[in-house]
Amino acid sequence: IEKRFKIDQDTPFSSPGHEEIEMALVRLFECTGEKRYLDLAEYFVLIRGTEADKGKDTLDGGLYSQAHKPAAQQDEAEGHAVRAVYFYCAMADIAFHTGNQELLAACRKLFADIITKKMYITGGIGSSSRGEAFTLPYDLNNELAYAETCAAIGLAFFANRMLKLENDSVYSDTIERIIYNGFLSSTSLDGKAFFYENPLEIIPMMSKRDRSCTWIPGIHWPQTQRSEVFECSCCPPNIARFIPTITNLMYTDDGQTLFVHQFMQAETKISRGQKTITVTQKTAYPENGKVRITVTGGDTRIAVRIPGWFDGYTGKTVKGYAYFDVKDGET
Repeated sequence: IEKRFKIDQDTPFSSPGHEEIEMALVRLFECTGEKRYLDLAEYFVLIRGTEADKGKDTLDGGLYSQAHKPAAQQDEAEGHAVRAVYFYCAMADIAFHTGNQELLAACRKLFADIITKKMYITGGIGSSSRGEAFTLPYDLNNELAYAETCAAIGLAFFANRMLKLENDSVYSDTIERIIYNGFLSSTSLDGKAFFYENPLEIIPMMSKRDRSCTWIPGIHWPQTQRSEVFECSCCPPNIARFIPTITNLMYTDDGQTLFVHQFMQAETKISRGQKTITVTQKTAYPENGKVRITVTGGDTRIAVRIPGWFDGYTGKTVKGYAYFDVKDGET
């Protein structure tokens, strides 16, 4: 792949329908330390939507596949919602590892555009069934909401990458919103059936209103029941991989401060050189808001997210986090 597309360039680059190789290459770099994997991921991110993108998808002028303009110039979430947030994940990865400030600025704008103009209260995104896509600002119809499960998961991944770049509760609040709402609605209680799309309101009779004209393309009315089998089976395996990775959304650590992003009963070990910090949470959250955090293995600073929906905290916060200096063994 590197030889054909980057070194020899004997195969014209064409923006792919699903932007996932970039994230995979970054992961490969993180696992191996081999910088050429990161360089290739960066190459694919930066060539997208440029004049060198010879075979780019022309659907909607490239909007559908986020190839309408170079990555650093994108400031509004466009096109297929799942593909978009996966590409934004890759942009954030490259910004994190290379320090590319233009990509970081674009990521900030794209994230803000999503959560302020194109996200349902559940954390669902991609309101239109046509192209499973973002549409106009504030086009968030309840009955026709598409809000694909994979899109919510992708937004959580994007938010988590932004947390690695800057500690701001706007990202961790969004992750919490998705975990308990837009994602959780996808799965049946027995864990066997799933929603591909997650409407906010279902009126069963409305899905039958066009039955006399089924040969005319009409409105896409969402399913009223979860399915066990899909023609396009991307959501169930994405759900299966997201659940065990939720643990990766709980904390970040910069070597000096441990950031507590999500509240879940757990014991976690944080490596700091020769020292290991163990942080233990005891909580019934979200059943109630009581969270006991105990830190052992050394003194440290912790920063605890104060959820954006909670207005009862009177202490000082910085970008949604309350900071505490704790001694070894302190709760």
